[in-house]
Formats: sequence, C-alpha cells, structure tokens
Amino acid sequence: MARLSEKPIYLKQNPYGGPNAHLLSLQQTPDRDNGGMWHSFHNTYISHIAEELNSVLPDGYMARSDQSLQLEISIEDIDERLPPRRPDVAIYERTGHLASAGISTAIMTPDIVFPIEELASDTEIAAVVIYSGVSHRSLGEPIVRIELLSDSNKRGGSGLTSYRKGRRDTFGSGVTLYELDLLHESASPLDEIPAYPTLRGSHPYYVAVTDSSRPPRETRVKFFDVDDPFPLVNILLRGDDIIRDFDFGISYNETFVRGIWGKLLDYADEPDPTRQRDVQASMNRNVPPALAAYSPADQARITERMHAIIESEANK
Repeated sequence: MARLSEKPIYLKQNPYGGPNAHLLSLQQTPDRDNGGMWHSFHNTYISHIAEELNSVLPDGYMARSDQSLQLEISIEDIDERLPPRRPDVAIYERTGHLASAGISTAIMTPDIVFPIEELASDTEIAAVVIYSGVSHRSLGEPIVRIELLSDSNKRGGSGLTSYRKGRRDTFGSGVTLYELDLLHESASPLDEIPAYPTLRGSHPYYVAVTDSSRPPRETRVKFFDVDDPFPLVNILLRGDDIIRDFDFGISYNETFVRGIWGKLLDYADEPDPTRQRDVQASMNRNVPPALAAYSPADQARITERMHAIIESEANK
C-alpha cells in the first residue's frame, strides 16, 4: 500500500472504533523488541481494567491488579487441590458463599457456544481476575478471572499446555473465566475458534466467557472485527450481583492515551510499514507485510479508517 499522505499523521487518541490495528501490528512484529511493547501495554491495560471495575463494583467487592506477566489467581481457599495463584486483576467480596445458579448471562448473543473441558491440574497462567470475600484484613476468594491473552498462551506458544490445563483448573474452582484475545497474528488456545485470517468464520478479536458456576457449563464467544467496538459483556458476581454492559474499550483507550502510544503510529502509512525490511535485517527472515496478517475485509476497514483520518485532519 502506498502512503496516503506525504505528511505523517500522529494522533493522541485512538482513532479506531475498537482495538488499534496499527498498534497491534507493531506489537506483534517478531524481534525488534516489540514483544516488550505488548507486555508493557498488557500490564498497564490490566491495571486500568482493575481501576474501571472498582469504579462500578457493588459494595463488598474489590478489584486488585498485579503488574507481573504470567500471574495466577489465588484459589487455594476454594479447592485445596489447586496450587496458589496470583492474579493480574482480582475482585473480592465480603461474603464467602458460592455463587447461586442464576439466569444471568455474560454474553447474551454469542457467535459460538461449546461445552467446557473437564477438570485437570496444572501450574501458571496469565489473567485478569475478580475476587470475593473482602473483610477488614482479608481479600477473600476470587470469583471472576479475566485473561488478557499473550502470544505465549496461544497455539504455538511456549505456555500453551500450561494455559490450557490451568484453564481447566479454573473451571473446577467455580470461578467465571473471561478471555480477551486481541493478538490476531497467533491462533487461539481454544481449538473451537478458527484461526484468523485463513479459516472460514474467523475474526481478529474475541471475548470468551466460561461460567463454570452456573449450568449449563459452556463457553460463549463473541467475535469482533477491525474498527468494531469492544463487545459489551456482563460481569457475573455472586448470586444476582452483576455489572451490566462492561466495556473493555474504556480501559483500552485510557491505556492508549496515557501510554502515549499514538506517538509510534503514522496513520498516513499502512500498519508497521517497515516490518519486512526490519525482520530481514535483524533475523534474516522473509515475512509478509503486516497488513497481510489481516483478512481482505479487515484490510479494507483499515484503509477506510486511514482515509477517514486524513480527511478529518485536512478539515481542521
């Protein structure tokens, strides 16, 4: 793709309706230390998710975050068979009763639904979590876990096996699991989700929710495409307590702005335009352009967004 303007265009705000396609391409280019870019964004993003949760949680709940990468939830109070886990984000509740089998649904209109796997044991995982059982000097126990996936947790990643096993451990604990996957260049750890962009019915991003505390025990998935807003989800707490229409996009855009990520992105050019040259120079590897990692439909959406940005800037 040729540049759309000779003049570079940098924006403080995220101009996309959802995840920023330009930034995500930059964060997934091999080598060039861009893995560090994603890890930095990941850690800050989960911290802002915790802050956003705390602003809307009912009394008796608390969200906590941890900046470390492959962190886990402490669920030893729920099931002594499971190893202690430390969360990225956790919500705690004052009462320690198990969640009742309610009728609330996190994703009302899922794109796909499939049954969850049976319990298995394992070690570490990366997550955003919600805890319950807050008291004067105790954080209580986790009731919701929110995973922001990294490439190491996905198909082909070094942590895939432990992620899948730890995922099944979570189901046995009664914790509701939310999985947010924005890394379109690696395949989901969930085999039921088709690999993007090659397989029919695939999409670059999704939110998956597995509520193991309420029947039916199943995973419900909502896909979204480039320039789509983040799907709104209900955060299921204890009993009938619920956060309705939680928007992960609010925390994403806050992370984007406060991290001044816009300084790295020239919207007059395609996403990560020097990827081929840089990877060839640093790794002696031939790779396709970053734009080719998107489907033709999403490439068109990126181009449309770029034209809209240029037109908007020209009218200022």
